Amino acid sequence: RAGDVRLAHLLVPMGSLVAICAVNALAVHRALADGSYVSAGVHPSLELRHHLFALMAVVAALAWRRTGWFLFDRLLGPFQVLAPISYVVYICHYYFVVEASFLAFLDNWAVELAGYLALMLAFAYLVEIKLYPLLQKRLLALAMAPAVPAVAAPATKP
Repeated sequence: RAGDVRLAHLLVPMGSLVAICAVNALAVHRALADGSYVSAGVHPSLELRHHLFALMAVVAALAWRRTGWFLFDRLLGPFQVLAPISYVVYICHYYFVVEASFLAFLDNWAVELAGYLALMLAFAYLVEIKLYPLLQKRLLALAMAPAVPAVAAPATKP
């Protein structure tokens, strides 16, 4: 069928991902050999983790496709609600949830986490749904406004 993506179509990109993973793995190995701090969330392990995930995601998608996307809508459909704010969530989650400590006074990690998530989602909603469209409308209006011709200074008599 037209538009079908098969493993054969992805050999070059997947081969490139494998090569990148190999280079990343060498960097992790070198860091370990040097006695450097190595953790999944920091360089060079972070890059290896991301590239391995990309490789696994492609393989999983190809396998899932062979099943006719079994349960796709049921598993991922509920996340459609977050789609309009997903970019801001991606950008701000680290600061609003991972590194946040301003609700530590609550002294309950579950309530604290719920508060961080609620604030992050509210912020993402305000930026993506309320602020961005308004800003976009105003900037487009400015960009599309006709240029004001320069007015020549009146001639003076000598």
